[in-house]
Amino acid sequence: MTDASTEWQSALRTLRRTGRVARADWPADVFAPEQLGLKVEGACISLPETVRLYDEAYLEAQLKKVDAGATLRLFDAVGSTNSEMTSDAQTQDVGGNVYVAEFQTAGRGRRGRDWIGDFGRNVAMTVGFSFQRQLADLGGLSCVIGLALIQALEDLGVKAQLKWPNDVWIEDRKLAGILVELVQTTRGASAVIGIGMNIDLSPEQTRLIDQEVVGLRALDVEVAREDLVVAIYDALSVNIALFAQEGFAKFVPAFDAVHRLHDSPAVLITGNSTREGKVSGVDHDGALLFEENGIICRITGGELSLRPSNFGKT
Repeated sequence: MTDASTEWQSALRTLRRTGRVARADWPADVFAPEQLGLKVEGACISLPETVRLYDEAYLEAQLKKVDAGATLRLFDAVGSTNSEMTSDAQTQDVGGNVYVAEFQTAGRGRRGRDWIGDFGRNVAMTVGFSFQRQLADLGGLSCVIGLALIQALEDLGVKAQLKWPNDVWIEDRKLAGILVELVQTTRGASAVIGIGMNIDLSPEQTRLIDQEVVGLRALDVEVAREDLVVAIYDALSVNIALFAQEGFAKFVPAFDAVHRLHDSPAVLITGNSTREGKVSGVDHDGALLFEENGIICRITGGELSLRPSNFGKT
């Protein structure tokens, strides 16, 4: 299922407006309400008391304070905010566009993984930026975005680290992921930047995720999702403006300083191949410098995974 049905969208609109919807009005051919973390009591489906949906007017007004040209689209449910914006980027300039969803039916992470989250509890957003550069000149962009997330979190009192190229970790537990898709058009290059951040993961959703994860609520961080989205957009805008002017080289020391695996033993997994070595840093274009048997290789991304290792220890 890539898009929510019309009936389901109608049920979600009722849920947003009134906080509840009749069980009979919930379509049988979509996610069960329990899968979205909703309460089911008799003939009624309702939002849990701790869930507060986005205030669209407030979010839009706050985004405009950061960037008067920012354009918000809020989805109660959508296949993927990245897919929506990538499609839009084929025919229009998506620079300054911010797509936010309460729930994604086909949210995507790197390596084809689903991004899972309860309805109205986490952050699933996509931001568009336009560049007067070719796609080949945008190396390191994912790392620049990661640094923006680190800054936004630091402003909340949260000390986080990055794992090259696209994850935000806290004490070796994943807090957020980044998915960057580049689109070349006649107008130039567009970056479609997807960010998923855990705010309030339910135990049920946590069990479905194949790695250690953490949410901001579990860290006793209280922040409205609207304010977090705005803080992320603000930090992204600053970093990307500098990146557009000067490239990634200026960000290398900052990235190395917060990279969980910098100067550390690591395992690099590509397909069915596993390589053990040491992370020596990142290059001027965001490539990982991976030392293996005394030889430093440049790793530029693709279908791979980087993990801590006990390499060199007994």
